[in-house]
Amino acid sequence: MAWSSSGGAAATMAAALVAALVAAVATLAGTASASPAEGIQPLSKIAVHKATVEMQPSAYVEATPSLLGEQARTRSP
Repeated sequence: MAWSSSGGAAATMAAALVAALVAAVATLAGTASASPAEGIQPLSKIAVHKATVEMQPSAYVEATPSLLGEQARTRSP
C-alpha cells in the first residue's frame, strides 16, 4: 500500500499534535505539584506570635526640623 503525499502530511501533523499534547500535560503536571494550594507555604513556619521586641541602648532617631515639618513642636525635658 502506497502512502499519498497528503497522508504523509496528516501523519506528520498528528505526530506534532501528540508531541504538543504531551508537552502541555507535562507542563501542567509540573505547575500543579508546586501549587500553594497543597499547603506548601515556607513562611508559615515562622512563629511571628513568639517574636519579641527589644530596644537597643545604642538605638536613636535623629529628626531635623526639615524632616518634621514647620509645624513640629519641641518637647521640653
